[in-house]
Amino acid sequence: VISGLQDTASVITIAGCIMTVAFGSMLFSSVPAIQQIGFVLVICSLLDTFLVRSVLVPSLMLVAVDGNWWPKVMPDPFISFDDKGRLRIQNKQLDSYRTALINLEE
Repeated sequence: VISGLQDTASVITIAGCIMTVAFGSMLFSSVPAIQQIGFVLVICSLLDTFLVRSVLVPSLMLVAVDGNWWPKVMPDPFISFDDKGRLRIQNKQLDSYRTALINLEE
């Protein structure tokens, strides 16, 4: 949670600020209804950027560690190499049989 927040905090903050500026342009409209909608969107985007995504979500994820991820137990992948030297990852425990081929030469 902490490393994820460190990696994404700047992107989330910049995106929230861009949205706030875009919604803030609605405040300069001559139509009062548009001004009111713009005001609500500015306040909501600021709250979402600086309170919800920066403080509330990470703190809830740290408190509710067992309930964060679904499914609770990840299936073990089967890793092997095919005849062309590509890494083959198979997951037999999912509903459908999935195979990923990864070329290691690139």
